[in-house]
Amino acid sequence: MTKIAHSLPEAPSVGTDTSVSDESESPPPVLLIAVMGVTGSGKSNFLRLLTGRDDEDGPQVGHSLGSCTQKTEAYECLIQGQQFVFFDTPGFDDTYRGDADILADVAQALSSSYMNNVKLSGIIYLHRIKDERMTNAIMRNLTMFRNLCGDSAFENVILATTFWDELQDESKGAAREHELISTPEWWGYMSNKGSRIRRFQNTRESALEIVNELVDLPAVTLQIQEEIVEQGLGVDQTTAGEALNEELNKLREQHQAQLNSIREEKEQAIKDRDVQLEKMLDKLEQEKQQFMRRLESEQAALHADRREQQRRMEQAFNDQLVRLERERKAREAKIQDLETRLSTERADANERFQAAMAESNRMVSALKLEMETSRAEDRADAWRGEEEDGGED
Repeated sequence: MTKIAHSLPEAPSVGTDTSVSDESESPPPVLLIAVMGVTGSGKSNFLRLLTGRDDEDGPQVGHSLGSCTQKTEAYECLIQGQQFVFFDTPGFDDTYRGDADILADVAQALSSSYMNNVKLSGIIYLHRIKDERMTNAIMRNLTMFRNLCGDSAFENVILATTFWDELQDESKGAAREHELISTPEWWGYMSNKGSRIRRFQNTRESALEIVNELVDLPAVTLQIQEEIVEQGLGVDQTTAGEALNEELNKLREQHQAQLNSIREEKEQAIKDRDVQLEKMLDKLEQEKQQFMRRLESEQAALHADRREQQRRMEQAFNDQLVRLERERKAREAKIQDLETRLSTERADANERFQAAMAESNRMVSALKLEMETSRAEDRADAWRGEEEDGGED
């Protein structure tokens, strides 16, 4: 497995495949699967177990509240002769980046693959079963996920719960799982539209079972891919972008009202010469202003022109596909060469065997002839001896 930062123009090589291909069949396509979920839901761990890589070039697993996956990364690997590319995506509650920036990042990665005629085989959405509440961050991720996918893509979605091995009481996890499925605003709607519910047991076998469910499904086009590529919309004009922008506007209104209230209280504190209250309100005002600037930055990021960045990503993904195809042909040529050599060696061995058998048969025939000749001579000698004895009598 090799990590490809999709923003880079150059991609490292992938490992070799030892499976034998049938020339009468077309080569298997590259299967693309996206892995999504909140920060800490186990996305990178899922991919690490799946690909068997635990080094600095593999998916980075976090052990703190901070996010390890800060941008969409593409990991490629061969599983039972099938070429996969997995998108490891940051959650929409990232420690270091705003939701608008993450939405643009994920949208560009998905659009780049679509522009290169590589559609998604499916999406795996991970959720911590140990979470006792559906927090704002979790709900925000779910809303964004549904808006990215669209109803027509839900049949290619697997909703997988994680961290079952950390539960003290599995029955509580089962109860939470049932609540997720039975609540339309959570997983219920997607489940009714064809999404599958699975448990990830923190093993490679479990990861493979989940992935294998997506292998034979028809490829799917996500709503955001249709909107950006086919309709030519900007990220801010997509369903997901408009929903995010609406949420940001509501937050701006709420916090602007709070900021106005703080300023009024601060003016009154100044009039009352309440220095301690004035300092406290001044600190609150600065914090609120900082938050407002972050909201403005989020909206600016949402409306930013990313066409050049999109073009570079499309080219990088295309370069990756070209390299994968070149490596596939090289593997097939190597396999064909091995098969030819093996066939030649078998033919040579068979020829040597036939020659050895012929020589063995010749020697056996010669030995038989020699034995028969010897017996005939013995009989002749015996006959002559009998005649000589008869003549003497």
